[in-house]
Amino acid sequence: MYKNADNLLEQISDVDRVIAVHEKDEVGIMKSQYLRRRNQFLNELKLLLGELNIRPDDLIAA
Repeated sequence: MYKNADNLLEQISDVDRVIAVHEKDEVGIMKSQYLRRRNQFLNELKLLLGELNIRPDDLIAA
């Protein structure tokens, strides 16, 4: 698990760039692998934010 939100956000951003490259990929294998990785990073971020008592609703309101 990544230890800080900055690192996770950077990883999510990197994965988003790769997903965009594979957006027109007909087979979609690479895209689906990166989407899965993105979801893993998002889950880790959710856990990290929970440890800091930050809920997703808190971010929406900000």
